[in-house]
Amino acid sequence: MNVNIAGRLYPLKIRKEEENIIRDAEKLVSQKIQEYRSSYDGKDTQDYLAMVLINLAVQWVSKGEEDSKGVESLAQKLGELESVFTS
Repeated sequence: MNVNIAGRLYPLKIRKEEENIIRDAEKLVSQKIQEYRSSYDGKDTQDYLAMVLINLAVQWVSKGEEDSKGVESLAQKLGELESVFTS
């Protein structure tokens, strides 16, 4: 499969079931690049790609922290339930 990012094709070897996810990711990156191009004139493509990368990395890290907090909260609630049933 070839992915087009900022006018360049990148060949990827993927499993068939991953194709839709990768197409969605390709669209997301292209949309973000366009957003940055319209907001910040005079940058080159590498600058826009870096901005997209930082944006997506922040979202990913934030999501990981939310998931971690969710697991901690669930563990706490399970502990509370366990104490109710063992008392």
